[in-house]
Amino acid sequence: MLQDQISRRVPGLEPADFWQAEPGAQWSAMAAKYVALAALAQLDQPDRDATRKSAVRAAARRWPGALREAELIGPTRVAARLELARAGAAGALGTTRAQAAALAAARLHPDQGPDQGPDQGPDQGPDQGPHPALEDGASAAMAVLLWAELHELLGDQLRFRAASRGDTGTAAFAAFIARDLAAQRWPQAQRLPALVGPRLRVRVAYLWLAARAGLDLPRLNALLLARAGHWDSRPDDPPWSRP
Repeated sequence: MLQDQISRRVPGLEPADFWQAEPGAQWSAMAAKYVALAALAQLDQPDRDATRKSAVRAAARRWPGALREAELIGPTRVAARLELARAGAAGALGTTRAQAAALAAARLHPDQGPDQGPDQGPDQGPDQGPHPALEDGASAAMAVLLWAELHELLGDQLRFRAASRGDTGTAAFAAFIARDLAAQRWPQAQRLPALVGPRLRVRVAYLWLAARAGLDLPRLNALLLARAGHWDSRPDDPPWSRP
């Protein structure tokens, strides 16, 4: 079961604080994202090249990381995640992230038990295999909500880099966050250098989300991208992020 894979990864960062929080407007933001990603998939014709480039830039600015998600999960999963995002925005998936995962468990593919969907291996392309669309509802809902938070974490990093006039390490970023409305997404941000190292990389957002959600990094990536890959493990990943 998915909940069996959630545990405290870092002392002082409780997964319950993340999963019992209310996503609120994140549902509607994710519905808008998946509508945009689905529309992008229809703009592959050469005569629409200029329109597509503009739409790609807009999506990348609004939802950092979304283009990678769409490329790796494929249009069928985009559609399934859109269905759940719309359900969440309509109030059909409870009020907390944990409730959403539980209520979504039977919403997608109700004849399939939790965690029984086939996993794509690293060599499979998006939507390949005998049952490419299968992603159990709990996993899909968790993916939508994790992406909602990750987009905002990545956006915080981009805002910091745009405002920075010198040091762009994690200590300087932590100081920036402490003065920013994003502090709620980075609780105990002063611990960042010790937890993820001195360099502020894109991977820091993934690591921080894994710590808050109580997931090891490969499991977080599997939820986000519906597959395993070379990105799951790097030599300098902190021990707490490993399975």
